[in-house]
Amino acid sequence: MRRRRRVCAAAEANATAPLGAHHRLYIILGAHTDVSREWRIGYFKRFQPGRGEQFNRIILLANPHRTLEYTFLNFERTVRCSSVLIGALGLSLIALAVYTAVLVLAEYKSPRPCITEECVATASRMIESLNKDVDPCTDFYEFACGGWIKKNPVPEWASSWDQLAKLREQLVIDLRELLEADDEKDLPESVMKAKSLYRTCINIDKLEEDGIKPIQKVLEKLELPPLPPRSPTANFTWVVAAGRARRMLGLNVLLSVQVAEDVRNTSRNRIVIEQVSPGFSDRYLLQPEQFAHEVGQYRKYIRDVIALSDPTINADGFADDIVEFSKSLAKIMTPVEVRRSGTHLFHEVSMQQLIQGSNGGPAEWKSHDWERYMSLVFANTSVSLQGVTDRVIVMDLPYLHKLATLLADAPPLLLDDLQIYCEAPLSRLNEAIANTNFNLQLIAEWSRAFGLSVNPVKTQTMIVGSSRLLSRVDTQILPKVVFEGVDIPFSQTVKNLGVVMDGHLGWGPQLQSISRKLYASAALLRRLRNFLPTTTKVALAQSLLLPVLDYADACYLDLSEDQLNKLERLQNFCIRFIFGLRKYDHVSNYRSELKWLPIRLRRNSRLLSLLYNILFNPTYPHYLKERFSFLHCTNSYTLRSSESLSLEIPSHCTSFYDSSFTVQAARLWNSLPVSIRQAKSLQIFKNSVKEFYLSQ
Repeated sequence: MRRRRRVCAAAEANATAPLGAHHRLYIILGAHTDVSREWRIGYFKRFQPGRGEQFNRIILLANPHRTLEYTFLNFERTVRCSSVLIGALGLSLIALAVYTAVLVLAEYKSPRPCITEECVATASRMIESLNKDVDPCTDFYEFACGGWIKKNPVPEWASSWDQLAKLREQLVIDLRELLEADDEKDLPESVMKAKSLYRTCINIDKLEEDGIKPIQKVLEKLELPPLPPRSPTANFTWVVAAGRARRMLGLNVLLSVQVAEDVRNTSRNRIVIEQVSPGFSDRYLLQPEQFAHEVGQYRKYIRDVIALSDPTINADGFADDIVEFSKSLAKIMTPVEVRRSGTHLFHEVSMQQLIQGSNGGPAEWKSHDWERYMSLVFANTSVSLQGVTDRVIVMDLPYLHKLATLLADAPPLLLDDLQIYCEAPLSRLNEAIANTNFNLQLIAEWSRAFGLSVNPVKTQTMIVGSSRLLSRVDTQILPKVVFEGVDIPFSQTVKNLGVVMDGHLGWGPQLQSISRKLYASAALLRRLRNFLPTTTKVALAQSLLLPVLDYADACYLDLSEDQLNKLERLQNFCIRFIFGLRKYDHVSNYRSELKWLPIRLRRNSRLLSLLYNILFNPTYPHYLKERFSFLHCTNSYTLRSSESLSLEIPSHCTSFYDSSFTVQAARLWNSLPVSIRQAKSLQIFKNSVKEFYLSQ
């Protein structure tokens, strides 16, 4: 028979304790397993046939062969006692909660409102920021911020304005008050240094006196020219300029190099190389059409800085080159989104691997001296770079590869303003041409070795001599002058540094060139002469027309009277443009009103200014200074305090040398009063010379 869980009930009572009809019968339901044959009481069910006394024992039949006797407690009494205890405990908890609430309410005191000056001011600002005329349920933003927006318009110099910007502006004002306050004895050293630096920056007189000289000194330390170069130079390399700028000024140029913790192991340091911003927002540079105004302002800033350092240079072309190169840098930079992504990789290489380049890198990598760059960055430090052991983390390897290619693709350096002079009698003219071709071949080889390029198309050849000699020369039968495989034809005139010369070394072609330039510039200005005020026309004439007359005027000192009169007429043309005069109106009174000198005296004043710099400016070439000497004295800077300051006139016997700069400048110098020759500065000297000539 299958064994199953059994349920047994008390069916009969013990003979010693019979059950009465008035007794309560409790049927105990139990269960047991056949394995252990142990009773387990599951639950009991009350069966009450009648009321009366309860029995205390019942017999449970486990099976026909075994009985167990249990003592049954009086459950009813126990349940009744437990209910009383639970009720009492609940009442106690309720009483405790009521007591606690009463106690808290009795002791609670509402906080007093803050009435300090700061709290009142803050509350006032918050109330003023509200726009109570607007329903907050309709437009909560206007309700909460409308008052502040109305009372705080965006300044003209800012593109946006908010509470933080206003606080920053107030912070600047507070800092200025602190820096301009009187010094105190107990101020920290850092504060004193900040106050000293601030006073240096706002010393306008000192800044005007020094000008750009401090910047030029820094440029010289970087092995850069003190003034913007007019053309590429062969001795410039970005490696030296960028390396020295990083070491001396802390500027990251083209790429960033620093020593930082290794992100994978912060207990060690590594050299970290990564890309750097070109100095202007790459977002603007990548979208120049959308941000045309911002890019235009950036270009204007560069142009103004270049023009300030050298007014005679082509500042517009210089600014265009910088902006275009900045755009090229922005195009090769790794985007910020890519650098922040988890897939962006950085590479750890040895110093030797960085210098030599990777196998997958561009071929232009080895054309740059990376070893010299790194040595300049760590020059004059305790760091000694080891090619094998020192490790470098490259954060933007694609950028470095593209940078190497970009720098190698820069326009070639052009070899300009090179002259070769070969003297020979007419009978040996063919030999002189052969010697010239040999020298041109050497120059071509030298230029290629140093990365220079020579433009044969702009190269000219001219034979110089007297009219009699030139009449005996037939250029058609002469050997050709050849440069880089290109025949260089003989020319009647050549242009050297903007000065046009002919075979007789006459100045007729130069004056014709001056006339064409001046009339071409004036033709554009004459269209506006009826709309421009006089002051504007004066400024235009002084900046666009007169420099054409003044350029290289120290070269042609042997002009004839007719040629000088031609230059005078050109200056008179400028005066007529300013005052709207007719062609034959006299201009003497108007020239005096402008305080302009006649063309002869104007040229003399410029010669004297050049001579003053040669004598007393130590930055001028020494070989020019050697051409002049003071009477009975050595040509030293301290001679300005002497009594005579007269220059010796070199002895000569030809009219050609008599019209040279050395003789003409010395004569003009000696004709000046001693007080003018003793001027302490160039500006004082120029003003004194002009007043001296105007008084004549």
